[in-house]
Amino acid sequence: MDTLTECMAPLSQFNLQNAYPTTVHRVHWLRARAQSGRWSEEAILVGYEMQWSIRYFLHKAQQWDNLCDTGNESSSLAPGPAAYAARKAAMWRWVALKAKKCFLQANPNILFEGLL
Repeated sequence: MDTLTECMAPLSQFNLQNAYPTTVHRVHWLRARAQSGRWSEEAILVGYEMQWSIRYFLHKAQQWDNLCDTGNESSSLAPGPAAYAARKAAMWRWVALKAKKCFLQANPNILFEGLL
């Protein structure tokens, strides 16, 4: 019960000139520090999520490229479906390029090594 009364005490009871912070100030500082740490971690994760998004788009483009590989004699696709697959591969590459441009505008410090 003593700790609750300490937190409920009026501000006039605290000596604000004291060099040592009160328990209320310490709790506030610890919460602010924890929130700062969470935001720092979130900033790191967002950078990775940007890279993962582009890698996913490029992976989808590669999957469609594998389907429309008409230069190969073993390709079983007719010209129509092969053209559709080529168009889908180009679309996924365009999405990856557009995402990279937008991400670089939002944060120029993001490294996209080997991507596009």
